[in-house]
Amino acid sequence: AGSFESISQPDMLPLLIKGLISLFFILCAGYLMNDLCDITYDLKNRPEKVFIGKIITQSAAKYVSFGFFVLGLTIGIFVNIWYIGIIVFISGGLAIYNFFSKKLGMLKDIVISLIVISIYPIALALTLGGNQSLRRTSLFIFPIWLFLTVMAYEIVRDIVDAPGDSLGGPSLFSSKIGPQKTKKIAISLALGGLPFAFLPFVFKMCGALYL
Repeated sequence: AGSFESISQPDMLPLLIKGLISLFFILCAGYLMNDLCDITYDLKNRPEKVFIGKIITQSAAKYVSFGFFVLGLTIGIFVNIWYIGIIVFISGGLAIYNFFSKKLGMLKDIVISLIVISIYPIALALTLGGNQSLRRTSLFIFPIWLFLTVMAYEIVRDIVDAPGDSLGGPSLFSSKIGPQKTKKIAISLALGGLPFAFLPFVFKMCGALYL
């Protein structure tokens, strides 16, 4: 999926463009929602990066975020049924993550990891399954590596953000088992994902350029 031959077909290119625009608005909405929901914690962890209340009011940010979600989902309707199904899942995941992330514990890291790897089913949806090939098959391997890597990153970030995030409730890893054990879990996940990153090359799904 996503090969140049597949996306450059006259009937596929409009779908790709609409899909990318739809995804752009959904992600913008999600990031803005995150800034809104985490403003209390961000003021403690990274006050210099907080722009809500400075550049745009909280009320305006809520309307813009909602509008972006509606716009992204509306455009997604004109892509295909598979795409809109995935994009609805992503929107729901973003809402759950942003509203309840400080209460989800370990599930928070799982939710955000699933949202990130959704780019792969999106690629398949945009190309209607793509052309059957080894490279297409590799798209079923990459998500495993990416999921474990993002999980490791999110767990480490829990440690860094602990001072501010503690205002919303304890994090499962950094608060319950301590930062040292948390780091070991993150390292184990990252190392566990590495073999999956090389499998496409080992099985000749991708060339040396991939490495």
